[in-house]
Amino acid sequence: MLRCAAYVVIGLVFLFIKPYSCARVREYVGEKVATCATPNTDKYLLESPGGWNFSVDGHKFHFKGSFVVKETIQDPLELILAANRCSLDMKNCEPFNKLTLNRICHHINGREYLATFLDGIQPSFRCPIKPGVYEFKNSTMGLSFISNLPIEGYRWTASRIKEFLGEKVATCVTPNTKDYLLEFPTGWNYSIGSNKVHFYGSFVIKETIQAPIDLIIASNRCTLDMKTCEPFNKFTLPRICTYVNDENGVFASFFNSLEPNFHCPLKPGVYEFKNSTIDLRFFTNFPLEGYRWTASLKLISKDKLKKEIFCLYAQVYVRWIRKS
Repeated sequence: MLRCAAYVVIGLVFLFIKPYSCARVREYVGEKVATCATPNTDKYLLESPGGWNFSVDGHKFHFKGSFVVKETIQDPLELILAANRCSLDMKNCEPFNKLTLNRICHHINGREYLATFLDGIQPSFRCPIKPGVYEFKNSTMGLSFISNLPIEGYRWTASRIKEFLGEKVATCVTPNTKDYLLEFPTGWNYSIGSNKVHFYGSFVIKETIQAPIDLIIASNRCTLDMKTCEPFNKFTLPRICTYVNDENGVFASFFNSLEPNFHCPLKPGVYEFKNSTIDLRFFTNFPLEGYRWTASLKLISKDKLKKEIFCLYAQVYVRWIRKS
């Protein structure tokens, strides 16, 4: 079987080989996980005296052993991830991406994404993080979503930049469309420029929508002529009302731009977009060019009966353009 691979170095320090086979099966091989060696290492409030004990099985990281929190760690906390892509011989590396996750205590205590990892730590690991010895008990971190990103086999240059082009944004046409509790009577009014989507106009909520609400995103990768498409990824963002109501969260600038005040439970009425923007620049770090991408974003109300209350369809593609 032909094997292909690319190195990714992730600060903290994670070092992975990400191979895949030409039969389209990918897996992670973990080479190193260690505390960063910096002038401040001895001042870190979290340490693993016996080193980081881990194993990788397919698309899952399994952590074992223990770590120590030296003193109480209070909110707010940020997580900064810095990644570099390296040649297989590790002679050449280049910056790949840098991402900051704000207010991670919100995710630690909310348990939305990292539940299987955090729930496997004993004693209970929550903010404020208390001093003591913590043990990994069946602590697993899934990497399957990242494995869907085609990051291997590409070169990156500084003379060009990537640009999103939006081709279609519309309400999904399904047998349930007439029953949706959100509607856009005049259609979707938007523009895309500098990898940001700007929304205009208004939409209507027909009746009160109660939490919990989940968002299901399913994406497809298509040829440029749209003759063939294949499923690319599908994931669920649970309990989105926690993000809608979080005035300092990741999506706060978008939800805060809606008038009148947009909070859960979602009240019936007409809502207007006022300087409403979604930033797509993070996604330009991934090699999405050479394809057209379609996605459906479904809102599912889980109050009483599971019900699809809205669905959005989008089609975009990414191209290289010369730096201005």
